[in-house]
Amino acid sequence: MCESHYLWGKPYRLQVVYEGTQHKIVKSPTKIIMTVPEGTNAEARERLFTEWYRQELKRVLESVIIKCERKTGICADEYRIKNMKTRWGTCNIEKRRIWINLQLAKKPMECLEYVVIHELVHLLEKNHTHRFHALVEEYCPIWREAKKSLAVMPLDYIKKGETDTDGK
Repeated sequence: MCESHYLWGKPYRLQVVYEGTQHKIVKSPTKIIMTVPEGTNAEARERLFTEWYRQELKRVLESVIIKCERKTGICADEYRIKNMKTRWGTCNIEKRRIWINLQLAKKPMECLEYVVIHELVHLLEKNHTHRFHALVEEYCPIWREAKKSLAVMPLDYIKKGETDTDGK
């Protein structure tokens, strides 16, 4: 069985190695090598992958947030990562909290930047008004291409027509 998994928009072949007692994932230029103890079931491998994606997203998210907040002049109080089924990101305006979908670690980096900017702009403009779209355009001129990438590389769980960053 040959599985491919994406990291930052690039496909990698998965190689599972059954040995030792440790669970780990290492990325090479063309492969993701998952080492697990003999007898590790599919559910445990999936949990390991999810945690690896979370670490990869955490690794780059801080620098993306700094870049996007500098570009927009808008700051959120908190960012969290969540494996969401229908949205790329959400914004709790009252708490100034932005949730980023874990699945964005699989998409090109510009998609993550677009989602962060999209959610930051909600702190200025609650709804998807003309002003909202003008601000997103100003801060992220490539937003249409990023949104299109998210649409053609949809979430595993998203149904057709639900590919906007907030599922609207």
